Amino acid sequence: MSRLGGHSGGVAFRDLIDPFPPGRPIDLPWRGTTYVRELPGPPDAPTVVLLHGWLATGGINWFMTMPELARDYNVVAVDIRGHGRGIHDDRPFTLEDAADDVAALVKQLGRGPVILAGYSMGAPIAELVARRHPEATSGLALISATAADHTGRLLSGALSAAHWAFEHLPNGVFRPWWIPKWFAGNRLLRFVDEEGHGDIRRVVEAGRILGEYSNASWMSTISVPTAVVVSTKDREVPPADQQKLVDAIPGARRWDLRGGHLAFLTRPAEFTRAVRAGIGDV
Repeated sequence: MSRLGGHSGGVAFRDLIDPFPPGRPIDLPWRGTTYVRELPGPPDAPTVVLLHGWLATGGINWFMTMPELARDYNVVAVDIRGHGRGIHDDRPFTLEDAADDVAALVKQLGRGPVILAGYSMGAPIAELVARRHPEATSGLALISATAADHTGRLLSGALSAAHWAFEHLPNGVFRPWWIPKWFAGNRLLRFVDEEGHGDIRRVVEAGRILGEYSNASWMSTISVPTAVVVSTKDREVPPADQQKLVDAIPGARRWDLRGGHLAFLTRPAEFTRAVRAGIGDV
């Protein structure tokens, strides 16, 4: 186990002005159109694909981490289906579909196998890519994640009720309220704009799926090098539950991050150091 310290930093006002790395849509054959943000690294550098957490996007989750990672890697942050500008279709959200999207993206980019760094919801998606598409994966860095349900009964019940309500309404009902058109032209409100492109039905559905999901039964089958970054002050995913990933995955190494579940925003410097260390470890 390794520990990382140092000044944590915060979200500076300047970081909120047009903060996101450049992005572009990518068509994935037979799956749909997703959206990636990319920063190139040194020539012949390996590629890291960053998978964001629930309610976020690739830009929101990783914009302060990507420039540092790009010193050593080609960095790609993708919007998971239903979130942001990720794939939008009428299929119910599943983590397996999200994993297959990522594998298709790796193939489309022609850079595989890649290191997958998954934060929170992104972690089980990364694990599923390693299980279902081993040819696409050379290593895993799992951040603030667990091998079991961590949403709790109350939240799971609320998400189930919200999913039922939203599923029967067209998504267009929500976007005018969620993201008025004038927001898109205001750089100070880029975060709202980023969130507003998502499909609220699928986002709620993803939360419900996470509340029911457990991968504990097959964690021992993961064979790629794996680092687990444990957020030691996490109230949403208790550190003891994060340790279960370390215990379950053969050869997994633990790196500590002194922060809570939203450390990517509240302690971005420490978050970035921990993620970079975990990626370097694999």
